[in-house]
Amino acid sequence: MRFTELREEISNNLNEINSLQDYVNVYLTTSIQDHINGLNDQFVEHLFSDLIDKDITSNINEFLGSCYRNSNEYAKTCIHTVFKSKDIFGFKLAGWTDAALKCFDNFILVLIQEKLKETIKKRSDVGIERQKYRHLIDKGEEYYEIGEGFDMVYQLRNEFTHVEIINDQTGKRYQKPLSQKTLKKMKTDILENFKKGLLELEKQIL
Repeated sequence: MRFTELREEISNNLNEINSLQDYVNVYLTTSIQDHINGLNDQFVEHLFSDLIDKDITSNINEFLGSCYRNSNEYAKTCIHTVFKSKDIFGFKLAGWTDAALKCFDNFILVLIQEKLKETIKKRSDVGIERQKYRHLIDKGEEYYEIGEGFDMVYQLRNEFTHVEIINDQTGKRYQKPLSQKTLKKMKTDILENFKKGLLELEKQIL
């Protein structure tokens, strides 16, 4: 069975996750490992296809070269969290988003440095990890969508990282609460921006 057919069969056999109880029923009481094993170690191919909602036919292994192994391991982490991205629930979104970003960052580095033969310039207005996104945004045209999509995901990811705030009146510090409503909105925004960026990135993978 071809990879695309196998992925569709596995995805169709999994129930949709709409609540914590659904997550427990599917991911903790069924043999999800069987579904993961069915991917034959093509984790990054599955994650990419899942996020753009269609099968990617380009040779990702060839495009990434020596970076494939690292990206595949990060994708594996995502898939062990949830097999389908739409099933991310609650604070699982934090770790999943971080691993997914690291997975696809290799694609962007290869695109800029190996395919386009360009150097990512240092900048003082954004941190080192965002500089590659800004490079594509500044480049414009089809690269703008890639850079903007990933830059938005990165900033949303930081909402989980930088949670400590200070009350200006009392000086006391506390963690900013994240409600389920906020998490649901963040999930929607993260998945939409991943899809936007990856759909354009797919066109660069030959």
